[in-house]
Amino acid sequence: MATLPLAVDSMTGFAAGADAPRARRHAPPGWRVPGPCVARAACFPADEECVQDLLLDYEKGLLRLGVKLLRLGAELTSLPGPYAAPHGAVFLAELDGRPVGCAALVVHDAPHDMPARTAEIRRLHVSAAHAAPALDALLARSVAFAAELGCRTIRHTPLPDALEHRESFARHRFMPAAAPDAAAAPPGVLMPAGLRAVPLARAIAPALHRYFSTNARSIT
Repeated sequence: MATLPLAVDSMTGFAAGADAPRARRHAPPGWRVPGPCVARAACFPADEECVQDLLLDYEKGLLRLGVKLLRLGAELTSLPGPYAAPHGAVFLAELDGRPVGCAALVVHDAPHDMPARTAEIRRLHVSAAHAAPALDALLARSVAFAAELGCRTIRHTPLPDALEHRESFARHRFMPAAAPDAAAAPPGVLMPAGLRAVPLARAIAPALHRYFSTNARSIT
């Protein structure tokens, strides 16, 4: 009786199938299979110009929708600025060594009436050609960073240019944190009256805190 191949055999990196022989897959002549999209922490000043270029593209896309970023100009001239370590970071998404997106993250200390810190993703921008893998890499990297710092919640307010990526946010467990009719523009953002920005939030489980506290080297 013929046996069916195990699904686990195709999952790279898992012990059950990592050493199993696999047939080589060849791209058609003239085609090049891209590598995985990865997100890494930007280094300053080495990556300053790259981050500035990505954020300028981010601003241009929003200006076409009538959205103005009042604080971006000051941030561009002082990177990493409010996102400096140890309570912040700027991440670059790269595909085959080429930058295809960026995100900035800042951690807010817990107020007296709240038990835990909260992380916030800002300046999230991905290139249209590689939006899905870049967004996946940046969201995963941001959640890992927030978990390492002991945050219980990570938030992001997608601006109108990111509405088409709602499925990617949902895949990473980012859910609406406010009713659509109560949504308002984030601080430092001016939007036309007809546009809405609904904040998203994801809870970070204690198990993630334990994992990243013992495997911190894997996310640096």
